[in-house]
Amino acid sequence: MATWPLSDMHTHATAYRLAGARPEMTVASMARHLESLGCDYAGIVEHLDSAPKHPIRCLEDLVAEFRTVSSSCALYVGAELDFEGDGISVPSAPRLKESLGLDYYLAAAHGVGEGITSTRAYIEDHHRRLMGIVEDCPYVDIVAHPWVEAGKFAERGLIEAWDWSLIPERYLREFVEAAAGCGKAIEVSRKVLPIADDPAFRAYLGLLCDVGGPVTVASDAHSLTGLGVTTPLTDLLGEAGFGPERLWRPERP
Repeated sequence: MATWPLSDMHTHATAYRLAGARPEMTVASMARHLESLGCDYAGIVEHLDSAPKHPIRCLEDLVAEFRTVSSSCALYVGAELDFEGDGISVPSAPRLKESLGLDYYLAAAHGVGEGITSTRAYIEDHHRRLMGIVEDCPYVDIVAHPWVEAGKFAERGLIEAWDWSLIPERYLREFVEAAAGCGKAIEVSRKVLPIADDPAFRAYLGLLCDVGGPVTVASDAHSLTGLGVTTPLTDLLGEAGFGPERLWRPERP
């Protein structure tokens, strides 16, 4: 049986944000906690979007501390972007990636698009935005948590209902093949664990495996207790036929 590294490529250092900050979620404290778990490598990010609590200076503060931290866990620094409307909500993102020396970007299609009130319209809009991330954002490395937030939108009454089987198979295939074609990794987030036994979700993992593109596993943790909780995800990947060589991580000179 293959030995999987313990990795977590989506963790949030929330100590720097202007609202809802967790003082304990500094880069240094996260590094210590990841070391205690025996984590092999991890990515530390924060949101870079249009929300007032996520101004660019917060990411600058995070990066400044990151440069001072050393760890036995290989650490990478990045940011999570948001694809809103017809593009990434921070137009300067490509320049900032270079000027801040970020190792990678994740991008996600968060929320329900403006004017979207039905499940069918949500599916069309979410797929469109996922394809925008893949095809129109060459500076993005990982597509974060595709489709997995739809359940909570149904619970809140923002769309009528949700089930993974509602996603047309042709949309999943188009997305997965396009991401593989340009080398973008697709994230398998801890948010999928409640539906891990759903046959439609398992079929999606099988499609991911067959197409052959890179993947990442992620806790999407905003607190210390959630960091590094990714072994159930690599177990899922192993059951779907993946090997650890499929896990993506940034390349450094």
